[in-house]
Amino acid sequence: MDYCVRVGKDTKLDDYEKILATTGARKVFFGENLATKIYPSRDSELVEKFFSYSEHYLRKHRNDSVRSIKIHLEKAREEIYGSEYDRIKNSEPYEKVIALELQIYEKEISILTDSEKDGFVRELKRKLR
Repeated sequence: MDYCVRVGKDTKLDDYEKILATTGARKVFFGENLATKIYPSRDSELVEKFFSYSEHYLRKHRNDSVRSIKIHLEKAREEIYGSEYDRIKNSEPYEKVIALELQIYEKEISILTDSEKDGFVRELKRKLR
């Protein structure tokens, strides 16, 4: 498991890339069938994978439209959560959902005044509850 420890400390990789490298290493070392039995997917890991993927994606697509980003991330969420989509989506930490939405709208928010930003954030929180 030394490889997984090295991957976790690699500063060149973001969190999503570390998750992919670790799960890939598990499949190489144990084989796909055994790796899924030894390391079954937990809801918290899937949520973490989605939010790590979101940060990874947003870093590379800052100039895409909000609509395009939201569509892509929703498809990614569906793919990562799989058949448990509704249940896992409803268990996402509210703070992470708000932080992601603010990142998605970051470009639009940057041109608002402080009072407009406060109003935007209040409205966003109201919509997401």
